[in-house]
Amino acid sequence: MPKFCPHCSSGGRRVTHSASHAHYYLEIITRPFSLLFRAVMGEKRDALYKLVWDFALDALLLFRIARLRQDFDAVSFFNRSRIFLDEAHRRGIEIAAIEVCGRVTDEFRFVFHGKRYYYESIPLLARSLDPEIDDKYAVKKILQKHKIPVPEGRRFTSARKIFRYAKNIGYPLVVKPVRGSLSRHATYPVLSDGELTSAISLAKHYAPDILVERYVHGEFYRATVIGGKDVFVCNKKPAHVIGDGASTIRTLIESKNEHPFRGDPGNRSYTLHKIAIDTTVIQRLADQGLTLDSVPEIGTVVHLNKLVTLVSGADVIGCTSVTHPANRLLFTTIARIFGSPLIGIDFICQDITIPYTEQETAVLELNSKPYIDMHAYPSEGEADPAALRVWDMVEEMTSRS
Repeated sequence: MPKFCPHCSSGGRRVTHSASHAHYYLEIITRPFSLLFRAVMGEKRDALYKLVWDFALDALLLFRIARLRQDFDAVSFFNRSRIFLDEAHRRGIEIAAIEVCGRVTDEFRFVFHGKRYYYESIPLLARSLDPEIDDKYAVKKILQKHKIPVPEGRRFTSARKIFRYAKNIGYPLVVKPVRGSLSRHATYPVLSDGELTSAISLAKHYAPDILVERYVHGEFYRATVIGGKDVFVCNKKPAHVIGDGASTIRTLIESKNEHPFRGDPGNRSYTLHKIAIDTTVIQRLADQGLTLDSVPEIGTVVHLNKLVTLVSGADVIGCTSVTHPANRLLFTTIARIFGSPLIGIDFICQDITIPYTEQETAVLELNSKPYIDMHAYPSEGEADPAALRVWDMVEEMTSRS
């Protein structure tokens, strides 16, 4: 029986880490061939990859190993994918999901000006053989080269070297896998040697290589850049409730969970998730000297989780309109550095309305396939037309091809 990991998801949906460990060793073995292929093919490598993948999907459909499905209401998609299906329908674009061997995938096909196009999850994403953007340490080095602020940090496989490094730069720290998303197996802030031991063990369960960074204090933001020019920004806050002087914490949680955008943890059709009253929440309350029956005073913020993850009930606050122009320029600059038509940027600072040059800031990591639906379904603030702008860019690009 496979060993399941309870640290990666909730709501009964768990994953194993055989793939992440295999990926680590496979990358070591294939790196020389990958570098050679990149040197020989240059910028043509991604176009070739797309051509081969599109041919494979055509073949699967031709031999009926795969089929097209348009009954979207009967299928559970990540909301990241569904917002683009809804916008395509609104525009009258012919679109279908691809089902392979009876299982609906995150692959889609649409027809525009009589020509077929395939995409995975988000129609603006380019298929790429170069996974560098999702390698947190590789990204850090590229950003440092371009004078973009990043947290001080290094990659390790040795726990002994990690402790030596921790002694050198001091606590608090962040410990996380070099690859991976959704804060899987990340620990922050790490405040002591004992916590560091636990954090290393947790990260190594995901993969052998670990990124250790100086912890940067501030608010957590996600910026998404579309087409190198459109910038959407939201503020992500860990699960919490605010006291009203009369209600228990349990009641405040239940009230917050009634928000129409919040679904059960693990329900992929929702962007925001309800706050589950579990051992993590109870322990977080105990750390603050509270229980579920405590009645916090008016305006008191009660923290329920340390991680800024959607599945743990985090808030998403739209703040595109108040983002300072200097910060918007920083985000578009990063998009141009990596040459990506779509990129998610995890950014920390004290206040998004203040230029990043005038406060402590850091770009934490980048995402090649961001959860762009966060901008469309915030728990507070204005929603941004993310799907609309993506399809605008797609139509513009396909019209030129």
